[in-house]
Amino acid sequence: MQEQEKESLLLIQNSDLSEYSLVNVRGMDAAEIVETLSAMNDNDRLNIAAYLESRGAWTTEIANQDTKEFGEHHLDVRYNTDTNEVINIKAEMELNERAKEPISADDVILKITHSHGFEVERITNKTPEGVQEIMAALTKLEDKNAQNIRDCLKSCGADYIPIIVGGGRNSGMPQFNDFEIDLVKKEITMMRHLSPAKQAEGIINRLEFAKTAFSDDERNLIVNYAFKLNDMEKTRELAERIYYEETEGNQGAALAVIDAQAEIDALPDPMIGLWEMEEYGYLAEGMLPLTKETALELFDRDLPVYQLHKDGSETLIQGREQVTEYEGIFGIEKADWENEKSLRALQEELAEGRANKEAQLLYGDSDKYGIYQLKDIPEMRQFQFSGTESLKRRGIIKDNLDAIKPENYNLVYVGELSGLQGRTQSATLEAVYEKFNIDHPADYKGHSLSVSDIVVLHEDGKNSAHFVDSFGFTGLPDFMRELEGIEEPEKGEAEPEAPQEETLDTSGHNVQKSDVEKTEQKSYPAFYGHTLVYAMEHGEVDKYLDFRKFDRECKEAIEGTIRQNFDGMHLNHDIVKPLAEQYGSDRIAFVLANTLQQESWDGRFSRDNKAWVGQIQTFGFSAKSQL
Repeated sequence: MQEQEKESLLLIQNSDLSEYSLVNVRGMDAAEIVETLSAMNDNDRLNIAAYLESRGAWTTEIANQDTKEFGEHHLDVRYNTDTNEVINIKAEMELNERAKEPISADDVILKITHSHGFEVERITNKTPEGVQEIMAALTKLEDKNAQNIRDCLKSCGADYIPIIVGGGRNSGMPQFNDFEIDLVKKEITMMRHLSPAKQAEGIINRLEFAKTAFSDDERNLIVNYAFKLNDMEKTRELAERIYYEETEGNQGAALAVIDAQAEIDALPDPMIGLWEMEEYGYLAEGMLPLTKETALELFDRDLPVYQLHKDGSETLIQGREQVTEYEGIFGIEKADWENEKSLRALQEELAEGRANKEAQLLYGDSDKYGIYQLKDIPEMRQFQFSGTESLKRRGIIKDNLDAIKPENYNLVYVGELSGLQGRTQSATLEAVYEKFNIDHPADYKGHSLSVSDIVVLHEDGKNSAHFVDSFGFTGLPDFMRELEGIEEPEKGEAEPEAPQEETLDTSGHNVQKSDVEKTEQKSYPAFYGHTLVYAMEHGEVDKYLDFRKFDRECKEAIEGTIRQNFDGMHLNHDIVKPLAEQYGSDRIAFVLANTLQQESWDGRFSRDNKAWVGQIQTFGFSAKSQL
């Protein structure tokens, strides 16, 4: 290119643009102007246009602060008269693009604060130790302006990009750095010396420099994780994992969040973290920090709790006053807390197990309801949200609905009916439906009550199952029988009618006599003489359920035998032996005693029978709700 063909636009300005001069420079390209202006001394700066002409250029002023109107121009070079900073606009645009690139794990970020502002430099070819040497060189600069700082970086061999410039490039972006040097205050700060929360914020901002990825909840979790666990390496790994999963559009971010939250929740006290304990002065491993409130709670549960002291020692607490009167931090040994967590998990598993929940629903003393929903497995998904008529049309079920099986459902919720019971069963079902569509309980994890779900009601000791249908609720007697473990009557066999109360009279037969006690026992389930609560506490729920189901069958057999052998006045005496052989004398006595206890007001029972009942232990069972 010939000298006369070179042409560039130079803007000479002060920092606030209250004074400027737009100059057309011929005979030099942008790089040559930058090189020439960078070599100026103070005398040269008094008249920049004249200085350029002395170096072989031709200059023409196009506009200045007094010019009212001038056309649009594309600048090549900008010179700041306040800071003596020379900027090649084209090179600056290229830097702007490079400054948007993701930050590498090996890049070292250095923030430099000087008298005219600050810059955040991404240094790509130095180790943290190498950057510390650069900071030492920067402190020795006499004139700490932006140009001298950049010259110093170059002389130290740094390959750097100013990714954030105060008042300029990316100035509104969240800041982060590995090191910060304030040349005005002569202070150096290292990120690893900051609090875990500040370090976590820096990790997040560094990862999101090129692309935003974290949700607010994820950011809060990462910061809280750092604060509570005080492990910055694990915090960095967590943030990088979530960032990767989010940017790749994978589902792993949710799992990472769940795992991290579980680690936080595993600590004994949500109000204090390991970093606070370290800052307090207690550095021994194997101790978890506690606030006073949690320390009192754990001490009252007979767990070993300690006073922690700033000199790193601890004192085992022997009395509550050592908690209430101490103003420091408390702790519990990690091993003791792990044992406590294991015990709690075992208790929760026992309390929340399906067998226990189902037992509480079907055989509990209070009125309850249960919500059953189809298992979330491929084989069941085609049936979800389908009504009975749709299932019939598709040939999946018949009119008797016996294909709707408990084995295909999960019990997802059990609740008390109090507050939901209406005057009729229909009203109760409607109240349950409204509750689980409008106002879910806080601990409910299923979907809103919908078609194909089943509601089981336990009212007045009786259970019933109701299919949520397209047009209301449809009864499921077969489902209920299978759930209770009751065999379906054979086809053609009529179910026995309930006895008429006015014709039942057992006063002529002494049920505690030896014809029951002397009958030889045959093969039948062993008698289980404990309550449901006892069974749950001792892991014997299955035994309890087998026992209760067999009791129900025994009760129905007794009622059926009485109907067949009672003529309205007398009860045949040879009916006991076959019953005892089938069910056992202990079980028959238990069932009869339950019945008599609950109906002791009935004058048809003899005085001797009522006296005999007082000798039989029924463990608080109710004949009405349990049998």
